[in-house]
Amino acid sequence: LDIGRDLRVDRELTACSATVGRNANCPDAVLIGGELSVGGTAEFAQIGSESGTPTTIHLGKFDSLDRLIKQGMELLGTARAKRAAATERLEQLQQNGGRVTSSIAEEVTELQFELASWNDRVATLTEVLTKAAGTVEQHRDGGLLVHQRILPGVTIYAGNRVAVVLEPLPGPLDIRLDDQGAMVFRDGEGVEISVDDQVRFDVDREALTLEDWAGLASAA
Repeated sequence: LDIGRDLRVDRELTACSATVGRNANCPDAVLIGGELSVGGTAEFAQIGSESGTPTTIHLGKFDSLDRLIKQGMELLGTARAKRAAATERLEQLQQNGGRVTSSIAEEVTELQFELASWNDRVATLTEVLTKAAGTVEQHRDGGLLVHQRILPGVTIYAGNRVAVVLEPLPGPLDIRLDDQGAMVFRDGEGVEISVDDQVRFDVDREALTLEDWAGLASAA
């Protein structure tokens, strides 16, 4: 299920696989089971069930976009390296003080054509990644608000951080990334709290990191 704008649920969202482009505004609802990806902020009364139903929520990220950006950045790196190699060889030939043979002239022409081609590829990839960077930046401030509790069996993804809930977490809770990219839990007063006894933190190796975002900015 793909929802381009906001999601609103009054009571319960159960065993649903959904992607929400903006916010999930469900302050009175319970999320149980399935997998929910939210571009902005998600708000629920409760997440998970007493029986430990596996429930996954992705905040401010979409796996498909992450994969496309990573592939684009790899292609951009290759294109820049190829362009640099062609530029270096062309400069060597142009600075050669000797007689210009037909073979050298032919290589210069080929290098000029190759360089123009790599310039076009770099420009196209940079434009695409710049737009992607804007989309990523737009969703970086997404968070999770839970008013009552989060139960074991719930897994929360944000940025490249993963929180696996092992013990019940009483609300209200505000969960989001800080400026360093770490997942932070705050209480209803906005005070950061420790949840190390109730949550296991992992790293999502496939997700975009702050360094990746910086790479997108430099690509732009």
